[in-house]
Amino acid sequence: MVAAATAVQNGMSLNKASVEYGMPRNTLHAGVNGEASKKAYEKPCVLSAANEKALVERTIHLQRLGFGLTITDVRRLAFDFVQKNNIQIVPGVSR
Repeated sequence: MVAAATAVQNGMSLNKASVEYGMPRNTLHAGVNGEASKKAYEKPCVLSAANEKALVERTIHLQRLGFGLTITDVRRLAFDFVQKNNIQIVPGVSR
């Protein structure tokens, strides 16, 4: 990215630099103009590190007992854990 942006600042066209350096023209344009890159969508964290660790340990324990947990089962366990421990969740999240 830095090399491509430097090439554009030194007179190379944006299109030529994007082809030569193998990066999207819009990404290069944003880099040259100093625009902040977009962050990926991040969901807010609901559980503390201690609660997450407890949930992970519970899930591993159930697997060792022979329960084949699907992703739906793990999500349901997490949701039930949150409800039983009165942890505030993001509005609109439901079972």
